[in-house]
Amino acid sequence: MTAVLALFFGSLLAVAPLAQLIRTRALRSSREVSLGWVAMVCLGASAWTAYGLEQSDPVIWVPNLLGAVVATATLAVVLRFR
Repeated sequence: MTAVLALFFGSLLAVAPLAQLIRTRALRSSREVSLGWVAMVCLGASAWTAYGLEQSDPVIWVPNLLGAVVATATLAVVLRFR
């Protein structure tokens, strides 16, 4: 049960940058977005994904892979509207 909760809440946290992605697209501007923040989220999620894969632990790599994908998409949108 703990693993299921960890996957759920980790995934919930991983999709949080979607709010910024949606707002940036709606405004068609990324002036209010910290490029450093988005880059750090990408880097951190990618590093944790690699670690989780190395440990063969889906509780670590699944939500972080989701986070890396969402953060990368957010980064692309931020750069597009920069």
